Amino acid sequence: ENRSIFVCTDDKMVRYRDNRFTEIHRRHRLGISVIFKDWTGNTWVGSGYKGFYRLIRPTPAPGKEAGPERLVPVYDDRLDNLKILCSYVDREGTIWLGTVRNGLVRLRESIVQTYDKEHGLLNSIMLSIYQDPSGKMWAGTNGNGVFYLEDGRFHRYPLLEDNYIWSILTDRNGNRWFGSYGGGLYHVGDHKLKKFLDTDGLPDKAVVVLFNDSNGYLWIGTAGGGVCRYRDGKFETFDRSGGFTGKHVGVI
Repeated sequence: ENRSIFVCTDDKMVRYRDNRFTEIHRRHRLGISVIFKDWTGNTWVGSGYKGFYRLIRPTPAPGKEAGPERLVPVYDDRLDNLKILCSYVDREGTIWLGTVRNGLVRLRESIVQTYDKEHGLLNSIMLSIYQDPSGKMWAGTNGNGVFYLEDGRFHRYPLLEDNYIWSILTDRNGNRWFGSYGGGLYHVGDHKLKKFLDTDGLPDKAVVVLFNDSNGYLWIGTAGGGVCRYRDGKFETFDRSGGFTGKHVGVI
């Protein structure tokens, strides 16, 4: 956003621009869990403690400087008490929020729709949200596996053994990948399941994030083994010798 970077900690949100940090005005401690921009350029923030917010830049009066940027809560009874864990903006510009206890929330303009057990989700804690190339929405849960949306209802994907799904991806060949927390990495192609563990070269069995680069290679971020790349049927782990020293990778 205008060549700036937002950095969020447990108790504050700051913008880095023009070689300096500026704290965003806030009313209380948020515990920011997600930050993203929608198709119109608005910046949104989800709190792991409570609520959903929009970043507002006041318009300055003629001849005066603009006031400080601030986070303004979205005043909607259906959003006020949400504890947000993950988010996704789909190809139509719809915002999806994965929550603790409130399932999956879909925002489209002024319409708010909640998907929970009545819509087929067997768990109310969402860990991941993804839209595949066909437009189908997927949701990974904290204890009941992964679900896909079809005809207005969510259906449980039957092939996985693990129930804690932190990341979902479809590669350019149409293969599905699922990262689980403790159960390794799952690959589904031609309706066949293959599971990768540390014994197969995966640096850690807790897979937090998946990313497909422009060459078609799969990048895997783990909770304790850093980052690795999967290509030509092998895992390539990056460590200190290659300039990477981290262990917990949450975003790629």
